[in-house]
Amino acid sequence: MFQKFWPDTPVNLELEHYHKTVEEGTWKRGLPFAAAIREARATFIGFHGHPREWLAENPEIARILANKAGYWYFLQEAEVPLFIKSGTSDWLKLHWVNKGVAPAYFKYKLLLTLQGVKNKESYTIALQESDNRKWMPGEVSTEKYKIKVPASLKKQKYKMLVALREEAAGKIVPIELGFQDKIKRDNAYEIGVLEIR
Repeated sequence: MFQKFWPDTPVNLELEHYHKTVEEGTWKRGLPFAAAIREARATFIGFHGHPREWLAENPEIARILANKAGYWYFLQEAEVPLFIKSGTSDWLKLHWVNKGVAPAYFKYKLLLTLQGVKNKESYTIALQESDNRKWMPGEVSTEKYKIKVPASLKKQKYKMLVALREEAAGKIVPIELGFQDKIKRDNAYEIGVLEIR
């Protein structure tokens, strides 16, 4: 039944009363619930009971379930140009992996910021070709983006930072990506260095 819905509509999977499952022996450290999340491709998950009590008794499975429900984007590989001539353009290719169990149902904005290595000069480009709704669970999604550099941008080396943003109701919300030790300011992630010549 869930196969009919998850490709287009978020699935909300709710566990019965937590202590009832413990008493009846069906909780089994949350493993059946984790399997149901995978099979139903759940975006939202919940349970009946007291959250603090549940978290105190299940810290490890809570982290696992939170990361598996919905989408969880990782950048597997970045193919970046070594340099671009001022006033011209080139291509950037990113290979994304969705380690969650479901897709996202809203399109987010992917931004590339060029940040001067020796000074604070920066320039941000919206990568229009991006569509995170196509980054399916368990698959590698490769996208190619055009980087156009204005002639006014100072000739030097720039750190390349990518960031995913949700823009809705006048608010900008960062979408955290699955990186370790790569987080920069405003949840942007460094993927390489580009020289403007």
